[in-house]
Amino acid sequence: MSEPLLVSVGFALRNSESRYGLAVLELAIASIRDQSYPHLEILVGDNGSTDKTTEVCEAWARVDRRVRVVRHDPPLTAQANFIYLFHAARGKYFTWAADDDFRTPNHLAVLVEALERYPEAALAFSDQREFSNHANYQEGWEVRRPFVTAGLSRRQRLDQMPQGSCTHLCYGLLRRDVLEQYEWFELDNSSFDVPMGYYLSLRAEMVYAPGACYYRFIPTKAKDLAARTVMNNYASPRWFFPERMCWASCCAAALATRLTGCRLPAWWFFPRIYYIQHQDWRGIMTRIVPKFVYKMWRRCRHGSCSCLV
Repeated sequence: MSEPLLVSVGFALRNSESRYGLAVLELAIASIRDQSYPHLEILVGDNGSTDKTTEVCEAWARVDRRVRVVRHDPPLTAQANFIYLFHAARGKYFTWAADDDFRTPNHLAVLVEALERYPEAALAFSDQREFSNHANYQEGWEVRRPFVTAGLSRRQRLDQMPQGSCTHLCYGLLRRDVLEQYEWFELDNSSFDVPMGYYLSLRAEMVYAPGACYYRFIPTKAKDLAARTVMNNYASPRWFFPERMCWASCCAAALATRLTGCRLPAWWFFPRIYYIQHQDWRGIMTRIVPKFVYKMWRRCRHGSCSCLV
């Protein structure tokens, strides 16, 4: 009789009680503990928490032998904590978990079945719903992102990647041996999933597995979303972050082509990925032109500038 397939879950945490309260943390923990797929190892990266997060995680480990807690003190960067959890994992399949998001109890079982059915796939992802109230998270709104890669050209695979966070990729289920060949590109926040998405999209296949759902917390107000981003990354991004993000994505894409026998340099991808990540030429204009100049240009273009009267 063959050994059961082990799935590793990397739980990245820091001051969860201070962020949303212990009730939310307990719900997030239960979302992993209560998965119907039983063959789990749960790695908790407690990144130097200064509240009761550490106590909750250690209590969790005492009652569940699948749980292993590693405390980073002094804390790592947000990205380094995520990467540490991946390298510490032993399972054939891997996923990250967050302290403010939830999953249906069958989430991992459905994704394991999909990866077993499609051995050419590096990633399986489920339905996703976003919510802004932890008390009613199941009433969130549906989000669809077309990450399925079957039958797509290289350009089409690039074009389907989003501008920002790739939650389906980060919290889907990954075939660990494919990601072990990846080179983690240094960024000053936890947006490592964006370059990783380009790598996975060009390196192998990504498949959609219906019948399960991932629930992602999103604040409704822009200022709350900005504050959450800083909180998750422990700091605001440094200068030229969009350009550095784009270059890391280009390097990840070039690595994927190297590993698949079609060597393309990173600069070859830059114009297309920069265009995609800024959503079109208007996004690029707002990035490279001072805001007041861009606003004046738009007013003149639409015939509302007084200098044209």
